[in-house]
Amino acid sequence: MHTQTSIRVISLADAHARRDALTERLAGTGLEWSFFDAHRHPVVSYCKRDAWIAKGRPLVPQELGCYSSHYSVWKDFLAGTATQLLVLEDDVSGDWDYIKKDVLSFDLGSMGIHLLRLYAGGPTRCKQLRVEPERCGKLRGRRIFQLLGYVEGALAYILSRQGAERLLEHCVKIERPVDDEMDRSWIHGVHSFALIPYPVMELQVPSQILNRNSSRGKNPYRTERYRYEIEDKGRRLAYELKESIWRRSFRPVMF
Repeated sequence: MHTQTSIRVISLADAHARRDALTERLAGTGLEWSFFDAHRHPVVSYCKRDAWIAKGRPLVPQELGCYSSHYSVWKDFLAGTATQLLVLEDDVSGDWDYIKKDVLSFDLGSMGIHLLRLYAGGPTRCKQLRVEPERCGKLRGRRIFQLLGYVEGALAYILSRQGAERLLEHCVKIERPVDDEMDRSWIHGVHSFALIPYPVMELQVPSQILNRNSSRGKNPYRTERYRYEIEDKGRRLAYELKESIWRRSFRPVMF
């Protein structure tokens, strides 16, 4: 199946050491990719009150810049002609041969996979999809799961055009970090899938998002926050019930 993948690496323009190291890691992979200069200031609307209610704290400047960077990469992708988008951050390493030959060779969107996570920062609730035994060879020891919660991190993921369109429409206002917003499939409707074990890992380099809790204090919107959490939990439970029925018939044909 013919597909064209745009590969963008989000990185601060002056992060020369990180850029050089990533360029060296990707040398010889045969992948065509380019850097996207990460934002330091958001180009997306942000209200601190909304963050207190939705996240329980305001966001730090680096989180705002990160959100804006990912949002802008999606927008640039849709302005082009590529079939799908692989987004990487600059502290990534991976099984590039597997990703190139066994993942990027497929048009994931045409198979019903509009968001595929190649990495997660932590465990979350998930459900394994059933795959026919004769197709298991394509996985090369991996399994495919639907993710049902927050996975922490947007280090590496693939979006279809439909997935990018829906996220762009939904993410026009910053209320929480971008990885959290992407995970909220019970709100925006973009199913989140993952190949496990993940084919990508995060290198242990100093984080560029610091002091997440520096502005944490007593929430001035405690009542609104409590109400928001109750309503959100209800939406999430209803979504998971619906998904349990949908999952029985879903078969990603790439496998």
